[in-house]
Parts: sequence; structure tokens; C-alpha cells
Amino acid sequence: MEEEAERSASRQGMRGLMHRAASGERLSPGTSQQNNIVEMMGTTCGLLEMMFRHSIADRAEMYNSMGSSVILLLLQIIDHCISSETGDEGSVSGNSDLAGAGSCVDHATEIFCHFARITEARVSMANLPGFLNGLLQVVVSRFSDESRANALWVVANLACARENLLLIASHPGLLGVLVNASRPEPAAKPGHVYGASAASTAQRHSRKQAVRALMNLTVSKRVQASLCLNDHGLAEVMVDIMRWGDPNPQTRGFAAAAIVNLANAKDSAQRLISLKEGTFLVELVQAMHDELNNQLTASYCLETFRLLAADGVALEMCSFPEVLQTLADVASNGHAGNNDAVLAASTMKRLATHVSESMIGSEMDSSIPEKFLDSLVRVVMNANCSFLDVLGRIGDALAEYSQHPSNRTLMLRHKGIFDALYKLSTIEGTVRCATASMTIFRSFSEEVSDRHEDTPYEDLSHYLGTDEAIETLANLLCRPDLEGGIMIDALELTAKLAHIAACRRLMCRNERLVVALVTKAVQSTSSTPHNEESVDDVRHTKIRDTIVLLMSVKDEREDGDQSSLSGFRL
Repeated sequence: MEEEAERSASRQGMRGLMHRAASGERLSPGTSQQNNIVEMMGTTCGLLEMMFRHSIADRAEMYNSMGSSVILLLLQIIDHCISSETGDEGSVSGNSDLAGAGSCVDHATEIFCHFARITEARVSMANLPGFLNGLLQVVVSRFSDESRANALWVVANLACARENLLLIASHPGLLGVLVNASRPEPAAKPGHVYGASAASTAQRHSRKQAVRALMNLTVSKRVQASLCLNDHGLAEVMVDIMRWGDPNPQTRGFAAAAIVNLANAKDSAQRLISLKEGTFLVELVQAMHDELNNQLTASYCLETFRLLAADGVALEMCSFPEVLQTLADVASNGHAGNNDAVLAASTMKRLATHVSESMIGSEMDSSIPEKFLDSLVRVVMNANCSFLDVLGRIGDALAEYSQHPSNRTLMLRHKGIFDALYKLSTIEGTVRCATASMTIFRSFSEEVSDRHEDTPYEDLSHYLGTDEAIETLANLLCRPDLEGGIMIDALELTAKLAHIAACRRLMCRNERLVVALVTKAVQSTSSTPHNEESVDDVRHTKIRDTIVLLMSVKDEREDGDQSSLSGFRL
């Protein structure tokens, strides 16, 4: 009974207010008549807000039956209150003659919030004549902290509907207002813990909702393009929020997600990297380190790095030691199921694809490729052997890196590369790492042969005739899961090394390698069909003959050496 009476009172108050709104009546401020009207509007808005707040189950039906009319009425009430309460420049005047005006606007925007919770209502709300402009008016007028936060919350919720994104983003002045509403308080400064500002809870809530709205809007490709063409300062503001602008981890997470969306925009990488006088990446690294206890935000930072690691900016990214160190640390210290480490490894893989090409004709530091290689090798050596996703991606990155001729000599001379290849060849549970190891060996062989056409085999011994290299080959040949072209490559490289005296001595001492070679030779013989000969069979036969020649050598080893061949009879 009480609820029905409350609804009846609301309807009666609404009819009177609708009549005044429809007639366009505007009352002079300060009159007794206006004060009475505003007080009645405040009471009615309060009753409406209470009714919609407690009618969760019927809220959608109520919106469908009278939502549009209620919103249009409330927009006129808001306009009336704000126009009466603000001065010539649009700011709230200090001398208020309307005691109920603040209550009207607060309750009206709360009703908008109730409607904006209805998923099916968001598109129609955004398209109501004057609705977005009314919300903009509330935010700009700063009529009250609560109403401003409510209006921004509604915009953020409307932006959850993809159909609304372009409509909201293209509304005159709205994007700029959202960016300005996101800015940290002037009192907040870098170096302080979120500025220790005196912002009220409502002010911080306003910022949170503005950032959430921008995060939702930047999902749209067309909005991303608009933001890239028009400098609203969005990315800089989002980084400032992450670094020092807000104590709420959820707000900082929204800011990080907005940056990810911007980084996903076409042709945005160069522009983003050049922001904040070229320190954007460093700021992002620092923000990520600040968010170690907020894994979602840290993941957003890493995803931004991954998206930015594209052709044209890869070299510039690698020129920042902080970026390389952070990526290597995150990838190395990961564990199974840790998506952050996988993101870091994926970023390094993408960088490996582009950094070499970018060096051609570049005036940037020539040591960048070597520093990047150091980072890749460090991840391989430090990552846990069970973390297959990371090691697989870093192995792919090294293999990709070795495909560029300018990198091969650099890699051959790197003191840790063969230790890294050895470890990759031992990783079980996936063939990906071993494949990468063999791919790199093959690239090394091609590089040495290309540069020393007259004596290619002898030059191979300088780089590949080491215990680590021979042991790595043994690991590869002993793997039952390494088949097809990769295994044939391993056998061919072994055959090349067998022609070199220094390598032969090392190979004869390695029992595992000899056993693997004999096994492969036997398999090659038994698998060849009679009267049929394929290209692979010819290659296997050539390798088998080379291995037989290697094992028939008796007098090349030094005095006292015990060859692993001594127990075999062919």
C-alpha cells in the first residue's frame, strides 16, 4: 500500500512538472514561486529515484513504458537548475537562492544511472535528443561532485554498447571533457604517492568513471583513429594516472586498458613512442613496476609493449635499456601459467622480426642488436626448463634473429649462444625448442659457408667445433620427436663436421653422438624400399656413407685418447 501511494504521488508530481516543462515556463530566480517549484521538483525527483532504485525487477518494463518521457523531463529540470545556479561563465555561483536545486540535479542523474544499468536501454538513451548534451552540461558545470560523478558513470555505461561508441566519441566536446575529467589533481606530482591530494571520494569517483568511459570508447577502431588524428592528450593522461594520478588500482587498470586499445590502433606505434618527449616507454616501464601487486594492470602494460613491437619502431624500443631489461626479467622469472611472462616473450619474438631490418641505414646505436641478443640469451639461460611457452617463443625469436645475415656473425661470436642452444636442445615436452636450436645451427653453417667458399668446412671448426656444439648436435640426433627436414638438417651438418679433423676427434669421444649416428644409419638403410629412391633417401645414404668414413678412421686421435668407436663393429 505504501509503495503504491508513493508511486501515485510520483505520477501526480510528474504530471504537473511535465505541464510546466511543456509550456516552456521559466521563472525568475529568487522568487517565492520559483523556490516552491524547485522544492517540488526536488521532492518529485527524490520520489522517482527511490521508486526506480527499489524496482530492480520491473526497471526495464518501467523504462519501456515511460523512460523516454522521464528522461526528457529531467533534462529540462537539470537545465533549469543549472541555468539558475550558474554565473555568466558557467561555473557554480557562490550565492544560491534555490536550496533544492542541488537535490534536483543529484536525484535526476541518479535516475539516469538506474536506467543506464538496463543493458537494452543504453542505445535508445544515447539517441534521445539532447541527452548526451545534458550529461555534458552536468559535467562541465561542476554543479556538484555527486551529480558530475553520476553523469560520467552514465556515459561510461552507455559506452558499453558498441552501437553507441562512435555517437559518443563524435559528440562535440565530449571526448575533450572526458580527458579533462580524467586528469589528476594539480596537487598531485610525480615522486609522491599518488600526490597525497585532498580530492574527495566523489572527485575520485568522477575520474574513475571518466577513465572507464575512455577505456570503453577506445575499443572502437574508428574512435582509435579519431584519437590518433586529434591530439586530446589521452595517452599522456592515462600514463600519469598509472604513475601517480590515482590511488584506486581499478582506475589505474582502466587507464592501462585504454593505452592497450590505443596501441592497437593502426599506425599508432610511432606516435605513442614519441609522447612525453620520448619518455613514454620509460614511463610505462615504471608504471608496470609500480603495479607488481596489480597483475591485471601489469599485464596491460606488457600487452602494450607487444602491440608496439612493430616494424618501424622496434629498433627505437630496443634502444631503451629499461624496456629490454624489463622484458627479459619478466620472461625469465615466469612460471607455468604466468601469462605475463608469455606476453614478454611474445614481445621479444616480435622485436626479433623487425629490429634487424630497421638497422639498415639507421643512425641509431650500432650496439642495439647485440644488447637485444644479450636479452634473448639471458632469458634462455635463466628461464625454468618447464616453462615451455616462454622458452618456445624465445627459441623462435633467436631462430628468427639468425635468419638475417648481419646477425649471424654477431651470434657466432656471442659467448653464451652455444650454451643457450644446448639448453634449447634438451627441453622436453615440446619439439619447438629443439627445432629452433637446429634452425640456428643451420643458419650458422650457411653463414660460414657463404663467407668462406674456398674452405667452408675448415672454417666451420672455428665456430662449431666445440664441446658445446657437438653435445648439442648429440642432443638433437638422440631426440625421437625430431623428424623430417629438421632431422635431415642435423644429419647434414653432422656430415659436414665429420670432414674436419678437429671436429672428428670431438665427435669420436662423444658416445651419445656416435650411438645416434649408427642408429640413424641403420634406420636409413632399413627404411629404403628396393628399386625406389627418393631425394631424402639419397641424402640419407650420403650421410650414412660419411658417418661410416668417420668411424673407420683409426689413427687420427691423439695418443692415449679412448674413442667411443672402439666397441663398434660395422
